[in-house]
Amino acid sequence: MGMRFLTMTALGMLVLSGCFKVDLKTVVLKPSQVATATKRNYHKHEDAGVNCAPKRDLSCYDRYGVLADAPGDSPVAVGLWHDYADADWMGVVGCWERINCIYRGLVMFDLTQLGPSPTVAIAKLKYQGTFDKHSDATQWSAEEDCIAKIGYLLSPWGGFDVPAEFYTGDISQKGFSEGINVSIQVRDWVDGKTPNHGFILVGPKEATGKNDDDRCVATLGSLRLEVQLNVAGK
Repeated sequence: MGMRFLTMTALGMLVLSGCFKVDLKTVVLKPSQVATATKRNYHKHEDAGVNCAPKRDLSCYDRYGVLADAPGDSPVAVGLWHDYADADWMGVVGCWERINCIYRGLVMFDLTQLGPSPTVAIAKLKYQGTFDKHSDATQWSAEEDCIAKIGYLLSPWGGFDVPAEFYTGDISQKGFSEGINVSIQVRDWVDGKTPNHGFILVGPKEATGKNDDDRCVATLGSLRLEVQLNVAGK
């Protein structure tokens, strides 16, 4: 009786394994659209009777070569750039100027490229990056990648403050290596459970109105969504 039970159990496991056959195909998607949203604060101080011209009044976008809306494989910026110049820079006593920029990166992938009715086994978000860091008010560590949070958007793009759900933990470093596991959300998108508004990357210490020269910006390129599809039986 015991031997018969073991034989039937083994046979059942073989049958079940056949029912759940996995044959994986990897598809790597480039972004269909990217954007860098910014929050900017500019202030120029002039004492009475002092002419502080010329002023710098620099753009947030020019410094890192990113755009408010860009197609395809363009880079995005994430983090903060504070630029402060007092009388030593202006050359005139009674003058100072502050430019603060906060950057958020947004990226969307066209999931129709996965084919009709895809079965997503694993999906990972990957990227490469360069870093611009300067410690003034904040002492950035050598390991700081200037990305504090990564999540998925809950509404279409528009402006700086777009609602999003964020993944827990400090997962940003995985994006540079093995990739960030975003399988559940990508499955929901391809299955039509939730609309695909893409991903968002947010930097640390998002604050403006700071008279300092703090800087921690990641410029991310080669953003990719690596998807493994189960094509068994298709």
